[in-house]
Amino acid sequence: MYRLLIVDDHPIYRVGLRITLARNLPEVHVADAASAELALAYFREFPDTDLVLIDVRMPVTDGFALLRQLGDSNPQVARLMISGDDNPDHALRAQRLGAAGFLPKSMPVGQCVAAVRSVLSGGLWFPHLSGQLAAQAVPGASPCPPGKPKAASEVVSSALTLRQLEVLWLLAQGQSNKGIARSLNIAERTVKAHLSATFEFLGARSRTQALLEAARRGLLAD
Repeated sequence: MYRLLIVDDHPIYRVGLRITLARNLPEVHVADAASAELALAYFREFPDTDLVLIDVRMPVTDGFALLRQLGDSNPQVARLMISGDDNPDHALRAQRLGAAGFLPKSMPVGQCVAAVRSVLSGGLWFPHLSGQLAAQAVPGASPCPPGKPKAASEVVSSALTLRQLEVLWLLAQGQSNKGIARSLNIAERTVKAHLSATFEFLGARSRTQALLEAARRGLLAD
């Protein structure tokens, strides 16, 4: 079960989005907070939260400030910025502050659900930015040093995210899910989601099968 928090001071949108996501994503526990201060209190109680959706405009502490603060205090959480307009400058600023995506409130429900699913799987969602930005590593992911999976251009073509390949590489080193989570500073449930998506892509039913197929496709270090 994933844990998701919506932070928005507008009660109708906040509650409506919470109900919508809960109905469409039964594997996700959805909570909401009306301010940055309440959001920070929530994270003190649930530091293993997987994803937070943050509205750009909020009183006292705005969305960008909260985005930055959570990146410092809870770097393992994925962050999505939501906005009442489609301003690409907001999307670019959010991306630079480490957000995993930008969702205008005008987007269809189906796309919103798809965006949340994508980010929970380690992907990015920046439809308003260029393909070059969308192909970058997941915010918070450490760069791949020599001996890790392929370069960014090769990773994109592989249909796996950079973070999924990092998980795959650590799996090849014999690390457990808990060890991978510790190494990447992410929640263990996020590791499981990455592995599930990776196994599906590789057509594997076990870790051994996944590693053999990844090696065959050249996705692991020599």
